Amino acid sequence: MEYSGGITFYIEKKSEILIAIQNETIKWKADVVKKCGKSKVEINSIFIRSGTLKVSFGKNSIAFVNIENGEIECLTVDKQKRKDQEKEQINFTNQSINKK
Repeated sequence: MEYSGGITFYIEKKSEILIAIQNETIKWKADVVKKCGKSKVEINSIFIRSGTLKVSFGKNSIAFVNIENGEIECLTVDKQKRKDQEKEQINFTNQSINKK
């Protein structure tokens, strides 16, 4: 994947490390999976948006990587929070409202 600033991004297959290359030299390496506390998961997708890379990996994990310096910000979804949110949803199917 290439960015308009002449930076090309690669993912190392074995280690899942994100690498930025500019002018044929390595600008930075970012081990997103390790930094965000995960293991044995793969990077699913990468999107470029407003000077950052949005990296999706594992089932519910997302990280933002600064394009210029490789700084990583981890945003993981807590499974328990998701379960609690699902419990709070109201199912309106098969319910009727009687007006008087």
